[in-house]
Amino acid sequence: MPELPEVETTCRGLQKHMAGTVIQQVLLSRSNLRKPVPDNLGSILSGKKVDQVKRRGKYILIFLEEQYVLLIHLGMSGRIIHAPQAIPRDRHDHFCWQINNGGWFHFRDPRRFGLIDLLKKIEIDDYVLFKNLGPEPLDDTFTNKFLGQILQKRDTPIKTLLLNQQIIAGIGNIYACESLFYAGISPLRPAKSLDKNEVNILRDMIRQTLNKAIAAGGSSARDYIQPNGEMGLFQHQWVVYDQEGKACKRLSCTGTIKRSMQAGRSTFYCPCCQQ
Repeated sequence: MPELPEVETTCRGLQKHMAGTVIQQVLLSRSNLRKPVPDNLGSILSGKKVDQVKRRGKYILIFLEEQYVLLIHLGMSGRIIHAPQAIPRDRHDHFCWQINNGGWFHFRDPRRFGLIDLLKKIEIDDYVLFKNLGPEPLDDTFTNKFLGQILQKRDTPIKTLLLNQQIIAGIGNIYACESLFYAGISPLRPAKSLDKNEVNILRDMIRQTLNKAIAAGGSSARDYIQPNGEMGLFQHQWVVYDQEGKACKRLSCTGTIKRSMQAGRSTFYCPCCQQ
């Protein structure tokens, strides 16, 4: 599933090519994905100017004139492809739209776990998918103190907690594993066992890891590509994720990367240097 860096990269690509343009036409090949697509989607989007594109958690928000907001979630296998002119539609291109400079955008989702919805700007905070969403890990509100307060009374394993979108928005499996490695913290430890120094280090490693991944265009592990058609490159920088059985990349460590299951998700870590 595309995680925060992949969604952020997609939003930046859309912002670059869509901001200030007008949507001219909309093509829908399905009436539902994870949930039904709004019946009036095409008629409302057509002729609307795009103000800006932003991210909330793992969701894409395309702000339009008249206070409309187009919401897209990429699901498990989704991607949005930008083309400066018309290109053949793939059988998995469920939602396509054209802007007034002739460019096209194709929302391709082979597994159909994605989401398309339409709401008003004033409805965002109370929207069912957002009202319980945690803070953004790259925002200034995500401080050492804030993270410490979250962790101090929780018995949940720290890695499982990082995946809880109601606690922190956007961090997925890949970046939770990578951040914990750089922080030198075992993913199996109870969240409340982290001391103040470890909390501070973890917060910094989360932000550094996410920013490095965004700079690399995200991770193209399976289906994800950037809107310009290029693959993300951060998968070449993975140190623990999907590295089971390989030697730990920490120079001072002689350990081997291990895989275990936590809350139904694969966790990768070095049992020697992550304590």
